Amino acid sequence: MPKSLSVAIVKPVDGKCNLRCQYCYMWRYSNCARADEGCSKMNFATLKLLIDFFCSGQQDIEFIWHGGEPLLAGISFYRQVVEYQQKWLDRGKNIANFVQTNATLVNRNWARFFAENKFVAGVSLDGPAEYHNLVRCYKNSQKSFTATMRGISILKEASVFNGVSCCVSDINYKHPMEILEFFIKNDIKSLKFLRVKGQDSHGNPYPHSISQQAYLEFLLSVLNRWIEIDDVDIEIRDLKSIIDLMLGGEFRECVYMGRCDIFATVYSDGSIYSCDALPKTREFYFGRVNQPVKDIRKSANLLKLIRMINIHKKFCGACEYFKICKSGCLQDYLPDLLRGGNSSCGDLKRYYTTVRSKLLEYDLL
Repeated sequence: MPKSLSVAIVKPVDGKCNLRCQYCYMWRYSNCARADEGCSKMNFATLKLLIDFFCSGQQDIEFIWHGGEPLLAGISFYRQVVEYQQKWLDRGKNIANFVQTNATLVNRNWARFFAENKFVAGVSLDGPAEYHNLVRCYKNSQKSFTATMRGISILKEASVFNGVSCCVSDINYKHPMEILEFFIKNDIKSLKFLRVKGQDSHGNPYPHSISQQAYLEFLLSVLNRWIEIDDVDIEIRDLKSIIDLMLGGEFRECVYMGRCDIFATVYSDGSIYSCDALPKTREFYFGRVNQPVKDIRKSANLLKLIRMINIHKKFCGACEYFKICKSGCLQDYLPDLLRGGNSSCGDLKRYYTTVRSKLLEYDLL
């Protein structure tokens, strides 16, 4: 079983980014509230501590280089990553490196580096230009779609492209068929759809947020079209996870693991917080990478988080779909936890029931 804080979501430049996406939460954090001025780049001493922290106590390690825009750290930074990881590879560790990028800075030098060092890159793309460009622009309001598509093309040529994460917002959620057909037309067949959600410290929803019901309706429309297309090469990770679990498999997206404690977000100063779907507050701060791993895993805040997860699992345990969702994403049920319920469950149950009925209809269950 994976240990707590075993997957590292690393923000080497905090929320620094060359884009200013309207729904992005990262640059709204207090330490990045003034765009670049409040953001730092992780120094090499902290980087080494980070690598050693996550590699020392486990065999299989994932580093997810995130942002902001992680490529702003520069190729020299990632060359140092490779150098620090090498001693652990020499000891027989299994290390995977994933980069989540807007792809606007990708060039052949980046692609060559990724290929030579076995990095793979996922790209944020919100569908056709008319939707993507409404929310994903440069700071001067220049549109980013063309640069993102160029970056994807370069990553494909180097065989390091790991698919697209598409944010589903109030801009594009009414157009599931158009979005899916766009991706297929452009030979982008590994897809992850992410609901724009969450709220700021004052309880106000982030710009372009949509309800869970709207998001699930989007996914169901995609499911219907996906079944019609019947192309085994098209992987829609949100749906693949549910279907695989219903068919007795084990593929799980993080929201269906029930192990929010696995994911650690590490900022440029080496501070460790929970998965960054949760707010960056003291409540979810666990320590720093210069501290012993065993001490961090015994931190009061982490143990409190685990208790919260387990309390909710007890509440959900009798549900027929618990074996699939494992209580779902902590961000979704956190506001309801103290009230002993989950306002999102009704929509989710209807969603799972519909997916199951589709599988029955096609004699897959």
